[in-house]
Amino acid sequence: MRTLQHHTVKKNQRGAVLMIMLVIMVVGIAAVLVNSLTSSTVKTAQHEKTAAALAQAKEALIGIAVTYTDYPGSLPCPDTDDDGESDAGGTTGCPQYIGRLPWKTMGLPDLRDAAGERLWYTLSRNVRRYDSVRPLNSDTSGTLNITGTNTVNSLTAIVFAPGANISGQSRSTTQTALCVTTGTTITASRCASNYLEGSNANLSTEANQVLGVNPNQSYQTANTSDTFNDQLISITQEQLFPAVEMRIAREAKSCLDEYATVSDGKYPWAVPATDTVTYAGTLDSYFGRISAAPDISLPSAGNDSAMQTTWPVDCLFTSVYWPDWRNLVFYQVADGYQPGGSASCVGCLSIAGSGNTAAGSGTYHAAVLVARRAIGGQVRNPTDSTTYLENLNRHQATLATTFETYNSSDPNYSTVNDLVLCLDGNSNCK
Repeated sequence: MRTLQHHTVKKNQRGAVLMIMLVIMVVGIAAVLVNSLTSSTVKTAQHEKTAAALAQAKEALIGIAVTYTDYPGSLPCPDTDDDGESDAGGTTGCPQYIGRLPWKTMGLPDLRDAAGERLWYTLSRNVRRYDSVRPLNSDTSGTLNITGTNTVNSLTAIVFAPGANISGQSRSTTQTALCVTTGTTITASRCASNYLEGSNANLSTEANQVLGVNPNQSYQTANTSDTFNDQLISITQEQLFPAVEMRIAREAKSCLDEYATVSDGKYPWAVPATDTVTYAGTLDSYFGRISAAPDISLPSAGNDSAMQTTWPVDCLFTSVYWPDWRNLVFYQVADGYQPGGSASCVGCLSIAGSGNTAAGSGTYHAAVLVARRAIGGQVRNPTDSTTYLENLNRHQATLATTFETYNSSDPNYSTVNDLVLCLDGNSNCK
């Protein structure tokens, strides 16, 4: 009996030990899983914080390009001394083409990535805010490219989140050393190669131009590792210019609306596309570019006395940036609203497509067209409007009256990307 009891006790003890070991194992596995999940959650949150900062920077850069009063479409030079302000300084270009994001200049908060570091930024040399880049318009293609885990070309700008210090990078605000990115001896905290890795930190200064070498144009992405932890966001030509194009179209429409208000509701003659020298309106030219000064001539000689001979004050057509855009902006006046017309619909205009949100198609008095970037193999010939516009918008006939425009999400946009706005005395076309 005692032997049986002893055997039972030992058996129970072994079962208890196994149970305890099982519990310890389960707890251990659970701890590993929790730690793994916690680590994953932290990494995800950090990535999202950095991605949000990058997205905000990108949106702000596009916004500032739209709002510049004298250089629409341009981007500010980087901040090279970490004071939050864009550093221009050069006579024809930025002192450096990579530096910190100029957050104060852009009206942003002090954006930081998940490691608490300020964002860095580079721009394509041909979108810098200098007269030497002109003309700056929809046909300006960026010169930057990214290779690696993502490959993107013709970029106008790139914003970098540098992440934590790796690979022995020194970010001292007091120590100085030779900087790979500038080729000069500067404070470590002002040198991009102490924050960015790989080709992202290559030499990139305006001084390169003296040697006939462009600032660094090649950047990279890679999986996060012990030697690379940059996160990037880029701005393409297609992302930068649509909002700028809308601004130009709205300003052209506003000028023409103001003009018509004081000109008996009528509009001047257009400039034939073949004239890229004088930009002078021509009698009976219903379609073409917009004239340097309103042409209000009558077939019977003389001018329409109800119409003004100058554009409104502070109009787009008298601005310093109009020469950048005038070859890309076309216009048509409807028969009946031209000089000498009755200011009533005889052959009013129609605009089809998802991009036209105004009512009253078929009753428009005039239309403004902005040619967006070249598509479908177009090769620009300034004297040929068909190399700028697509499909129905390629008007050659004097009194063609139908146009089309599409939202960028519309499948038709891939073959017709012209922006078209209507004018009708602000009845429907406001």
